[in-house]
Amino acid sequence: MRAALDELPAANVFLSVLTVGEIVKGIPLLGPGRKKKHLTKWLARLENQYAERLLPLDVETARIWGELTARTQKSGVVDPPTDGLLAATALRHGSHVMT
Repeated sequence: MRAALDELPAANVFLSVLTVGEIVKGIPLLGPGRKKKHLTKWLARLENQYAERLLPLDVETARIWGELTARTQKSGVVDPPTDGLLAATALRHGSHVMT
């Protein structure tokens, strides 16, 4: 994924606030040590780097998520809410998701 990101112009790469939340959630789950400190500093730099390119959750994204979730649940598939919200965010902004 890193190679693919490096090929894209920075202005075309966005970060979801959900991704920030997932990283924030994971850091306290790590044991004490250098990795935890490194990730905390890295996240601060990431938030600063993407400050103008953070994709928020809004009402339209929530509506898209609701429609997607209903459709998938009718077919018997239950996706984690974060996955569905990331997909809805991408659809809302005409973007692709990279994980």
